[in-house]
Amino acid sequence: MSIGLDLGTTQFRSLRITGSELIGRQCRAVYVVLSDTASHRRLLEQSNAKFASCGDDLVLFGDLALEWADILNLPVVTLLPGGRVPQSDPVARQILTLMIDAVLPPAERLGDVCCLTIPGGHDIYQAELPYDVRYFQQLVALRGYQPKLISPGQAVVLAELATASFSGIGISFGAGNCQIGVIHCGRELASCSFDECLIDHSEDRAESSFTNAGHEPIPADRMLRAARDQILVRALTQTLTAARDELDKQGVIRWLAQPTHVVCTGRPTTEPGFSQLFAQVWSSLEWPMKIGQLRVTTDAIYSIARGCLIQSRLENRDDKHRAA
Repeated sequence: MSIGLDLGTTQFRSLRITGSELIGRQCRAVYVVLSDTASHRRLLEQSNAKFASCGDDLVLFGDLALEWADILNLPVVTLLPGGRVPQSDPVARQILTLMIDAVLPPAERLGDVCCLTIPGGHDIYQAELPYDVRYFQQLVALRGYQPKLISPGQAVVLAELATASFSGIGISFGAGNCQIGVIHCGRELASCSFDECLIDHSEDRAESSFTNAGHEPIPADRMLRAARDQILVRALTQTLTAARDELDKQGVIRWLAQPTHVVCTGRPTTEPGFSQLFAQVWSSLEWPMKIGQLRVTTDAIYSIARGCLIQSRLENRDDKHRAA
């Protein structure tokens, strides 16, 4: 069995191959807490709801937490605020363990590689990894795998740019940050991460940001679309400007083929007209390269997990060859 694991700020996802089957799992990174009373236990048991006991409380996580939050009018708690593991919250850490178990089945063969991405925009190549990274590695290792970190940018290039020899720029617009990787033949030459993200496209924000200088009535849907475009262009400009400057400073742009393929994933890419706006902003910023092909993932849910799965298969195949 080969498996890829995408640990995001708001969702955990896995994708694995078992025999001829491709199986995906996902779980929202949220939870709710109920007091451990006989009535609550009876209610949950009658509904066949899975829950965990934590001291004097009962805990539900994932989509189930959202359902019961509506039913019982409970506050929903974000498990990874800012993409960070809450070190002073033992309940949250216990739930993280349960969530990993929910999306990551035990390894069929002890020591199989599981490639994974982690939230928070950490530098996964530094000599001394931060607590969050080591914590997630430990949880994966406890399931019997050898954890191998890759960046979301590398994962999306592996998933989408096979015909370009796995070379190009991969951009993941996540819920917590934006991560960009420069990939050559499947290897990451450089990466950068920015806390700015493009997720906040609420209708309230879009409506409040749009001003109509004229006096002719404008249909509401056109006003909303124009406001969203303004927000998206502004956010893309900030992110791509910072990425251009950082990658130029790292001196890796010269290694890329011209023109360069770019692939994007994440919720903002599902906005109508995203590709056109991205190309427009890219051209206006005078990047030292031209876009050959701009690709937006057709499956934004599992695209990063798919890239992790591809790398896991390559790693496990190499291990088998070395063992032989």
